[in-house]
Amino acid sequence: MGSRLDVVRLHKRIYIVNTDLLDNLADHADVVKIDTEGHELEVLKGASRLIAQKPLFVIEDHTKTFGLTYWPEVLDLLSEFKPRLFREFTLSRHNTF
Repeated sequence: MGSRLDVVRLHKRIYIVNTDLLDNLADHADVVKIDTEGHELEVLKGASRLIAQKPLFVIEDHTKTFGLTYWPEVLDLLSEFKPRLFREFTLSRHNTF
């Protein structure tokens, strides 16, 4: 499946954007950061080839921010690929590295 135009609503505005599967956009990645304001599951559904390569995924969890309940589905999808390690953490402006 190739790229397509989609309608996106964000902050009471409507945008027409080009969308594509993550698998079509990258052949390989060591780290994948996904922060798509509640659409992380949809991104992952289009990344099965990339997920199978077992890169490090950094995925924003919007469960508390937007009251979304998709996080168990994200974990189920990733578990199919037997990830080596999963660690959940929360960052705040008070964290120091």
